[in-house]
Amino acid sequence: MNFKKYPRIHRHGKEETEWILEDDVIVEEKIDGMNLSVYTRDWEVRVASRNKEIIKSYKHIVDYIQSHKWLLWLLDRLWEGTRIYWEFLVRHKIEYSSDAYNKFYMFDIEFRDTYLPPKEVNKLWWIFSIDVPKIFFEGKITEEKIISDYVWKTTIWENWEWVVIKQKNFINKFWERAHSKIVSEKFLEKKNKSEWKDENGNPVLEIKIANTYCTFWRVEKIIQKIENSKQRKIDKKDITNIMKIVYHDIITEEVWDMLQTFHHPVIDFKELLRAISRKTKTHLHPYFKFLK
Repeated sequence: MNFKKYPRIHRHGKEETEWILEDDVIVEEKIDGMNLSVYTRDWEVRVASRNKEIIKSYKHIVDYIQSHKWLLWLLDRLWEGTRIYWEFLVRHKIEYSSDAYNKFYMFDIEFRDTYLPPKEVNKLWWIFSIDVPKIFFEGKITEEKIISDYVWKTTIWENWEWVVIKQKNFINKFWERAHSKIVSEKFLEKKNKSEWKDENGNPVLEIKIANTYCTFWRVEKIIQKIENSKQRKIDKKDITNIMKIVYHDIITEEVWDMLQTFHHPVIDFKELLRAISRKTKTHLHPYFKFLK
């Protein structure tokens, strides 16, 4: 088997998630750690991150998986062409319940391009005592009902509340397989409108874009990935690299949304790089007090 990306999880309400609530769905707690997939190829266990197969960068995780006999047994007995998808939670700036760390949460099993029903996945939880995300609801439901009844029902988060919505084999209008997510409003990052103006009080497009997409949450996730990859805390040498990765992540993941949100703007990408770098620095203040 070769590497394959897990379906994108888009913010609910974007074009990529239109019609997802038109059929039965699963409303599941969102586990946000390090996304991993495990599969076999050439009689060896393979581990992949969200974007590529990993060997050396995350050797501690590969070793962890290969040392667990129940997982090797599971892979050996599942059919050829099966992928197991996990989130691995490690301690970082976002606070989880203390007993949630350093665990694998199995959230999907794919067999030949088809995902097993959550009930089948959860059977493995009973057999192997595998941690799985909490399923809050199965069936037809409205967005309002999800927000009022389930977004706040976190079981492992101390300061964050959100859910992921899955429709079996959902294909969106762009012919891609996708899921959606909803975050409780009280935890959405507030955007300071005054930051969207230049020294003369005029709005600057590139600053608007930076403030919209360069969030504390995005920078935190990138820091977590760097620390997990290097197996150390970030230091001053990482600042430039962090700013570059944040910029690359925003351009890669959000350009389509930028076009829709800002009505097909003409963007000066040099100015956008400067704006995103400045915004990233503000999120790095808790790490490096000397930054201005």
